[in-house]
Amino acid sequence: MIIMSINLSKYVGIVAVLLSLFAMACVIHCQIPKANPQDSTLAEQWKGIIHKKLLHVAQTNNTPSSSCVRVCYYVLPLSNSSDYLQPEDVDAFLCTHLIIVADGSAIVNDSVQFKHPQDEELIQRTVALKQRNPRLLLLFSLMLGFPKLVTNHTAVVSFAYNMRMFVEQRGLDGVDVDWEFPKWSPGGGEKALFVDLLDHLSTALRLVQPSYLLTVAVSGIKTIVATSYDLPGIARNCDLICLMGYDYHMYKPYLPFTGHNAPLYPSKGSLGYFATLNVAASVAGLLRGGVPRQQLVVGVPTYGRTWRWVWYSRGLY
Repeated sequence: MIIMSINLSKYVGIVAVLLSLFAMACVIHCQIPKANPQDSTLAEQWKGIIHKKLLHVAQTNNTPSSSCVRVCYYVLPLSNSSDYLQPEDVDAFLCTHLIIVADGSAIVNDSVQFKHPQDEELIQRTVALKQRNPRLLLLFSLMLGFPKLVTNHTAVVSFAYNMRMFVEQRGLDGVDVDWEFPKWSPGGGEKALFVDLLDHLSTALRLVQPSYLLTVAVSGIKTIVATSYDLPGIARNCDLICLMGYDYHMYKPYLPFTGHNAPLYPSKGSLGYFATLNVAASVAGLLRGGVPRQQLVVGVPTYGRTWRWVWYSRGLY
């Protein structure tokens, strides 16, 4: 997944680029300026095409502006097969921030546990990209194990300092937190514990100078934002807040409606809650909620979703 910082005044030009990449399983993000599941076999067949296309983009766009923030999620390959993008094939100049995702890695007790034995080696091969571009910033993404961790304050404190050592020992530049999603309960529940975790991580990572980075990925769905996030508390502790500006319509039994995966604005006739299922509404909501615009990064996906047996004559997707 790719995240890119762009000026929205140039958005029309960007659309042409996105159309050429529609099959890529990646996400492009931009920094706000001031002013029924897919077939797994088919998905596997597309992997090689996606990675080759991504590599082509990297080779033809390797001079990002110094004012841009381009944050790219890079999933470590599961094998040495050419179906996967190997660390050595990543263009070190495509992005300013590269967030490393180790499939299946999770927080166990007060430290990170890898699912695949080759992940440590792959991280080092990815860190070697700094030899090509010393200005490249590398972060490690945390995705699993948060609910159990945050209920133990002692473990949270220990985990925060262990993550600082994790980053330091591997030559990384920071940590990305992608918790999907903290639950709400009377008294604050995980919503408050999430900020407590970020506070301890931020404190530990900033004990060194220059300080390590802390970023977080947040949902754009209004109900999730209200349930899961203390936005001022998150903003106080994080360097960048990355809005997941996609998956607005996924057709669930409790919400049996289809729609565009990542609409920029509400579709004609959208009312009430459905009028909030778009990027513009998410951005406005996060800004109103206390996220400084200079910290906000907006996700624009270059993949889509399809459904069978939906009547196009009714304006559905």
